[in-house]
Amino acid sequence: MEITGIILAGGKSTRMGCDKAFLDLGGLRLIEKVAKVLSLVCREIIISGNSQDEQLNTLGYPVIEDIHANCGPLAGIYTCLSAAKTQYSFVTACDMPFIEENIIARIIREANGFDAAVMKHRECLEPLFSLYSKNFIPAAEKSIITGNYSVTATLKQVRWKPIVFHPQEIPFFDRKIMNINNPYDYHLAKRLEIK
Repeated sequence: MEITGIILAGGKSTRMGCDKAFLDLGGLRLIEKVAKVLSLVCREIIISGNSQDEQLNTLGYPVIEDIHANCGPLAGIYTCLSAAKTQYSFVTACDMPFIEENIIARIIREANGFDAAVMKHRECLEPLFSLYSKNFIPAAEKSIITGNYSVTATLKQVRWKPIVFHPQEIPFFDRKIMNINNPYDYHLAKRLEIK
């Protein structure tokens, strides 16, 4: 199955105080670390973000601006799924520097024709680290038009499947799905990168 990688980089990074996509971690910017892993499983990579952002445009991937502005990650998913050349796209946030190919590959492998395959662990869903088909587009558009910007709520409109991960099965699981949301997370990630 050919997959497009979608990196969500349109957030305001208010808790971080600066654009977290470009924070350095081990000699690479966070978004570069994410793109490097996605490139192992994806035919193409596109970035959801401000198409006028000079830094995003230096990465060598198409930068696609949301069709519906200020509607959160759902708008980024909607816009990029519409632009993707493949039926399925793997969506991830730009601030997950420790993601691994094997975790992404398992989600893709277990999708089995569903409209979305969403990582689930400890009863938590991770809709911003999941696989979506183009069949999700009409549901996303409907949600946006009605003012419901929740990705999780939009899943209820499509055939979706939770892909259950048991943290004890994967060494350092919490690290591998860690988001960098604030200066404390960034400090912790720098310490983990050294180990």
